[in-house]
Amino acid sequence: MIVLQLQSNPARRPSVDKLLEHEFFSSGIMPAALPLSCLTTTPRTDQLEGVSLQRRPLIEVNGDHVMNVDSPVKREGPVVGLGEPRAVEPASHRQNLVALRDQLAKLLNSKLMCRPECLRDELSDPAAQPLVWVGKWVDYSDKYGFGYQLCDESVGVMFNDTTKLIMLANGVNVHYINRMGQEQYMTMREYPSELDKKMKLLTYFRRYMTEHLMKAGKLQVFRGIAGEQRGCLVPVRESDGLSRLPHLHQWFRTTLAVIMYLTNGTLQINFQDHTKIILCPLMQAVTYIDMEKNFRTFRFSTIEEHGCDKKLFNNLSYALEKLNSILANKLC
Repeated sequence: MIVLQLQSNPARRPSVDKLLEHEFFSSGIMPAALPLSCLTTTPRTDQLEGVSLQRRPLIEVNGDHVMNVDSPVKREGPVVGLGEPRAVEPASHRQNLVALRDQLAKLLNSKLMCRPECLRDELSDPAAQPLVWVGKWVDYSDKYGFGYQLCDESVGVMFNDTTKLIMLANGVNVHYINRMGQEQYMTMREYPSELDKKMKLLTYFRRYMTEHLMKAGKLQVFRGIAGEQRGCLVPVRESDGLSRLPHLHQWFRTTLAVIMYLTNGTLQINFQDHTKIILCPLMQAVTYIDMEKNFRTFRFSTIEEHGCDKKLFNNLSYALEKLNSILANKLC
């Protein structure tokens, strides 16, 4: 198509109408919209490969209303259309952790000044703010597993058998990840009967966190994903059928903190004193939630230039210590 447009003779160049008929525009999959999750995670390949161009919009498949789902509805008999679990490319978890470890080591080994109030609000960088972080979590690992809610209202559970369930913010679409890391996509209406107990546990975790826990951090208003009111659902969008949300890859609990590592490379540490840091090796930045619940994001280069207070320095040092331990013991 580009070659056609660059013809030296203008008369041989196609018109705009002819260009629109070119196979570049007329063949392949062209979704009307992409989910915001594509900014950090590749979309679902089953929706991008071998799908008829005349398919019904996903919003019609899921329904154009918001489902108020409190309990999953199990479909009797075999589930049609769910397909076999699809293997996905393994994320470079160790590569991201090594990159983050090296970035923190460089920062902390520099001549970093530790003084109060040196990181003023005007030095923060909202553009480096993470798209996804853990807003709520609950540890039932003594019986079932670890439940969490992301900042966009999606909910996940990492079960004790290392399988995972993730419910999108719309309360309808669900992703299941087996022990081999293979993904299977379903809805709250249609899912395999062997997942009945786990689907019920997912709704239990979701209800508990909605009713009893406060969300960490502030919602990014410009994203327009999650509702303002606690517990409200998000309308089903056509692009939801393409979403593959980052999810919890591993978590650890120590005497000082809960450490959570997401599949998009984000490392979050919630300390017992209610301060939190969210580290991103891709943005080379840290989001710091202090004891007053102030939510600010600073690039590592800004901290290296201007310094930070003692509390943030100690938190970053703790993160580096745990990163070294995770990598040394091959825990991720």
